[in-house]
Amino acid sequence: MALITITAGDRETARVVAGRVSRRMGLDLLEEPWEGAVSGVLPMTPGGPAVPPDLSVALAPLGQGEASYHMTLDLERLGPSGCADAIVAVAASLGLARKRKRGLTRSRRTRFAHASEREFAGILDFYGIHYMYEPHTFPLAWDEEGRVTMAFTPDFYLPEYDLYLELTTLKQGLVSKKNRKIRLLGEIYPEVQLKVLYGKDYKRLLERWGFVDEEENQYPK
Repeated sequence: MALITITAGDRETARVVAGRVSRRMGLDLLEEPWEGAVSGVLPMTPGGPAVPPDLSVALAPLGQGEASYHMTLDLERLGPSGCADAIVAVAASLGLARKRKRGLTRSRRTRFAHASEREFAGILDFYGIHYMYEPHTFPLAWDEEGRVTMAFTPDFYLPEYDLYLELTTLKQGLVSKKNRKIRLLGEIYPEVQLKVLYGKDYKRLLERWGFVDEEENQYPK
């Protein structure tokens, strides 16, 4: 294991690269440095004068307070994906990478209706967030005999946050029907907390945490 610090001119770039490295190496993505941190990937912005558009990386083996290895990567030439590849390769060559267990995660065992739901569940799995997939269906309309004619089933429920999540990756012109259901849900069940992630929001989320390649617009398999 290792503590890897990734410094870029802006924090968002550092976070994108750090997210990819942490996911591939099985290390936690750290938000802020603290004295007790001995393992993880920390995205940083320079504390001193502005730096050129390069990526600075410091690698400290487990148990060592200061970094033993430093590298500078050409961010403009390699891009976030190439920089992440280089960091992981160097860490592995130095014996700093930790092999992740190959047991099935919950997202691999669950049957999802869409690939986007499986990808999102993979993020929840990775960060240890407990979820339930389509656990509840809410009736929204009834006929004269009381039979349900319209219902809505949110994609995910996060028990620890008492929050439902709905992914909407369809084209904007095809979401009107779903938006109507979401509106009715709020009117009939005001106590239900629901967060909707639309296509662009969902893609930005995956890019932010390193689960999509911006350059090729492809999701890792």
